[in-house]
Amino acid sequence: FDGLHHFNAHVADYVDLGVPLWKDERGRRIFGALNYLASRGVNSLYALTYNIDGGDGREVWPWFPATDKTRFDVSKLEQWERVLDHMTRCGIVWHVITQETENDHILDNGALGPQRKLYYRELVARFAHAPALVWNLGEENDNTPDERKAFADTIRALDPYDHPIALHNRSGDLAGAFNALLGTHLEIVSLQSPTLSMDEGVQQMIDDSAAAGRPWVANFDEQGPANDGAIPDAEDFGHDQLRRESLWPTLLSGGGGCEWYFGYAHAHSDLDCEDFRSRDNLWQQTTRAREFLRDTVPFEDMRHAGLLASGNASHVLAKRGEFYLAYVPLGGSFTLDLEQHVGPFAVRWFDAEN
Repeated sequence: FDGLHHFNAHVADYVDLGVPLWKDERGRRIFGALNYLASRGVNSLYALTYNIDGGDGREVWPWFPATDKTRFDVSKLEQWERVLDHMTRCGIVWHVITQETENDHILDNGALGPQRKLYYRELVARFAHAPALVWNLGEENDNTPDERKAFADTIRALDPYDHPIALHNRSGDLAGAFNALLGTHLEIVSLQSPTLSMDEGVQQMIDDSAAAGRPWVANFDEQGPANDGAIPDAEDFGHDQLRRESLWPTLLSGGGGCEWYFGYAHAHSDLDCEDFRSRDNLWQQTTRAREFLRDTVPFEDMRHAGLLASGNASHVLAKRGEFYLAYVPLGGSFTLDLEQHVGPFAVRWFDAEN
């Protein structure tokens, strides 16, 4: 979400986890929204820290006034810190989006200058205490490779806890965003696609980064088309396409998971969502997938191996000779090449929908 929305629907979800509210008991709504998401297994949430100078919503900034990039609003930042502390106690990672494509050349004209250095220093000083945090250099980022490297190096030098650093690409442009950064600087790639599919991109980023000597986590963080993304349960309760084309293909490609983008042409969009229950069944399907991988197979030791399957299996994740996951999105038969491994193997079916 882009800012501290009202979240009136989530007042009743508030659970006091020990984080102080602020003036006149404010904060119950946003804390309640986080409590609800945690109750559904959501463990990651991306939120912007800066989009006032262009961008979707134009409602988030840490300065006072917004035009003076050297003076920080300490009261607002303290509220943000309390939100982060509540997220942490809920078990939710804050994916910190530090800028949008529309404003990525505002601070120091896009370079690493005094404004940007102060900005990064304040963010790290305020929020790096959180055990689960991701620094993202920019959404649909247009900075140059050298600028991105300088940003990443600066955050890395400031952050004593070495939280992972990510970058989000323009839709479909993986090479332009990431190739120059292979082998260094990043830990996570935050991927966007003009469609619901990103499995080939996930596999490419995993393979290319491993070959460069610094493996990356590849997440599918923005699904297209932009006016749809993950639409509400009321319009698509089963989310069959998202499950078949986004969620399971990403995971069986070795990806770290999905963060669901809300398209702007539907109720509770990316700019005005007031009720996260609008995608309740999507949260449950996503949690079911994550728990299956966590509890059933050694996911961290498995690699994408789609060429081992033929027939109706679209994706395979394998620890060769021991564990194989084959995804059959539409049912039917398939053949799996065990490559001379003799087993014996036990066979189980898991219903990803139900």
